[in-house]
Amino acid sequence: MLFLLSIGPSGQKDYLIPRAKQVLEEAQIIVGYKAYVEAIQTHIVPETQIFTYPLGEEKKRAEHALQLAQQHEKVVLISSGDINIYGMAAITYEMLAKEQINLKIEVIPGVSAFQTLAARIGAPIGQDFCCISLSDHLIPWQSIEKRIQAAAMANFVTFLYNPRSSQRKWQLEFTRQSFLKYRNPQSPVAVGKSLGHSREEVYLSTLKDLSPQDIDMFSILLIGNEDSFVHQNLMITPRGYPTPKENDIQSRSFQHILSLWPQTQRTKYSKEFLWAALRCIHTTGDPTLWKDLFLTTHALSQWHEYLIQGGTLVTDVQTVATGLETYRKQYGNSIICHLNKTKLPNLGEQSTRTQRGIHDAALQHPKALFVIGNAPTALSEVLKLYEEKLIAPQGIIATPVGFINVLEAKARMKKVKSLPYALIQGHKGGSPLATALVNSAFSLPEASRFL
Repeated sequence: MLFLLSIGPSGQKDYLIPRAKQVLEEAQIIVGYKAYVEAIQTHIVPETQIFTYPLGEEKKRAEHALQLAQQHEKVVLISSGDINIYGMAAITYEMLAKEQINLKIEVIPGVSAFQTLAARIGAPIGQDFCCISLSDHLIPWQSIEKRIQAAAMANFVTFLYNPRSSQRKWQLEFTRQSFLKYRNPQSPVAVGKSLGHSREEVYLSTLKDLSPQDIDMFSILLIGNEDSFVHQNLMITPRGYPTPKENDIQSRSFQHILSLWPQTQRTKYSKEFLWAALRCIHTTGDPTLWKDLFLTTHALSQWHEYLIQGGTLVTDVQTVATGLETYRKQYGNSIICHLNKTKLPNLGEQSTRTQRGIHDAALQHPKALFVIGNAPTALSEVLKLYEEKLIAPQGIIATPVGFINVLEAKARMKKVKSLPYALIQGHKGGSPLATALVNSAFSLPEASRFL
């Protein structure tokens, strides 16, 4: 009989399942890569016969194990992690089928490298995920490239095995660039090196900042999806469970809105756009409002990361601050509005109080997220300060409403190329829409439940 046995990450005894320990202690013969055998030495009894092979001789290992198993009762072929995940199980069963060998085999599962990395960094695989090996030693690169593109497009949480070696130096950067076409540059990335060894290293980065030169063959990577976020140096991918406090009427309203919105139209837009539009339509009762919404790529996901870390917002009207009170309490955000401040700067006789208030607040909080919910003069003032490089905001949410100076201010907003922004075009707008757009950024992980 042949046992295909998984030893987990680097053979750590605490990660061996009880069945694996039992089989190792009863084994007559053990076949495996030399380093793996050494890792489980404490579980091997002295009389066990051992055959070791160097790295790269997987086929010889499998052939020898099958030959021995036809002559002995308990032959064990070992593999690190889980033997079914880039391990020895596949090649062994291939030979079994090809040679028509009649042999009883038991596969003993184990803790894989991707599970180990996930456990080290929090809860990153609450949604669908996939694993891709970047090694083209056994799989043509053309096939690997298709899988990379598909995983990036489909928003899978993605683990990368065999990311880089001395012979394969460009594939990881290609993969990073492929994901950047579809993912937020700030998407979290986890790196695990030599998992299970004394030299183990685990750290977090982002798609934008990941340095392929720092990665080696002993590393495994995890790329989060659009919902993944970092909290206290942990990566979390929300599962999307409904909460007991959730308003069922709101959920039913969202479903009704989506039923009015043709699928052929929805497929043209990103999930971020659809979520922002859904929240705006729900706020106004206008099912055509999506036609007036403009949202730059990845704006919501960038703002989500900023806001859940307690980021500051500057707004022109107090009603926006009131509408964000629930999230403000949850994440500790500061919401700045100087409209009613006693002393404001003199910007000339033609300036409005809203304009002066936003000017004053902007200079005091130049890196905030700006939310213009009512006044076109406030939007024009923020854009003026930005053009003069006096502020460097996280972005602008612009929903000024009315008929005087509104179209001109919004046209000026659309000329901005290097700043994430959301805009309700035309004469429509108002602080409820501005609040809805900010709330769509706060609640972005919830989008997966509806879209």
